[in-house]
Amino acid sequence: MSAAVVLVVAAGVLGWLWPRWMVRVQGRIDARWVLVAWPAAQVVFALLWVGAVVTLAVPGHFGIHSLSEVVSCLRVLSHGASPRVEAISGGVLAVVTVAAIVRAVTIAVRSAVRMRGAREEYLQSLRLVGARSERYPDVWWLADGRPMAFCLPGKDAGIAATTGLQAALSGEELDAVVAHERAHRRQRHHTVVLAARALGRAFPLIPLFSRAGREVAGLVEQAADARAAQLVGARAVCSALGTLARSGPVAGPVGVLSISDSSSVGPRLSRLDSGHRCRSRRNHVGAAAAVAGVVAVPTTLAVSGVVSAMVIAMCV
Repeated sequence: MSAAVVLVVAAGVLGWLWPRWMVRVQGRIDARWVLVAWPAAQVVFALLWVGAVVTLAVPGHFGIHSLSEVVSCLRVLSHGASPRVEAISGGVLAVVTVAAIVRAVTIAVRSAVRMRGAREEYLQSLRLVGARSERYPDVWWLADGRPMAFCLPGKDAGIAATTGLQAALSGEELDAVVAHERAHRRQRHHTVVLAARALGRAFPLIPLFSRAGREVAGLVEQAADARAAQLVGARAVCSALGTLARSGPVAGPVGVLSISDSSSVGPRLSRLDSGHRCRSRRNHVGAAAAVAGVVAVPTTLAVSGVVSAMVIAMCV
């Protein structure tokens, strides 16, 4: 079996089987670690795929000469096909891969430009009709009876909230909402979601990418909840989420991240309720080890295959 086949199989396991398993177990892992796992798995998938393409396209593969007659009987296994066929296959896959990368970059750049334009438009509107307060100097308050808060994209972009939110929540709940939106801004969640969705559009046939956009969008809300719970307390965050959910769905501006999104309140409350298991150092170590393991297993398989193929290639 050639190294290219091993790399493709490992990429297939990571690209098609890993997402199904991860969706089932990620509710038991701290959302902040899961947010690392999805892009890490995508990076590993890309490395495996590029490795397979290079292995096929480069003539002679590893270029290792015969060292011993003892292993000459394994010579027939050093390639899965003739060098000419493999070189042609590698060239075709290289063209397809480059085209896919260009498509992904184009989609991401266009999305970023649209997001930047929307941010500037929203900021101009907030400066015209919004008001500031001493308690929350980084929040723009809008005169609107609907309880709503959202964070604009960008490192230094503002946070907006409505007077209806002040009327609906207690002081502690309001602190939790603001802490949630500040977590979005500080951790650059807009960029994380934009990248995940752009890759999903660029590679819609690979579940590792097509499912990541939806999963990451929910995980950033859970990660922001976890940060707010650290600062204000899980009870205040849960109470605020419950109040907002009972107020009914409120549609925020397109492209913003909002705690007012009631579509994922159930999983968020469930994670906050069990959040005590994720705050201990022991659990953080366990979560990090679990995430590293589920991403690294296919890589280990691929590396083992490559090493075996290199040993076989010594017979050539």
